[in-house]
Amino acid sequence: MGRARVVDDPAEKARRWKPEWEAFYADRDSSYILIEVLRPDRLEVVSEKHGLTGDPVTWTPDGVVIRSR
Repeated sequence: MGRARVVDDPAEKARRWKPEWEAFYADRDSSYILIEVLRPDRLEVVSEKHGLTGDPVTWTPDGVVIRSR
């Protein structure tokens, strides 16, 4: 959670691209969106492998509030 923006610059998108993502984006030009996080406020994590499954009643994920700088 926080403030972010969609990056529309094709050169920047190409620079950040990773070949291992090809399986998830059938059409790289139209389905791949790059988002720049400008100011994170909260990080939420769900990982069964690491026992981070959140609250079973509210479904609220485990998270960390990031203090503003």
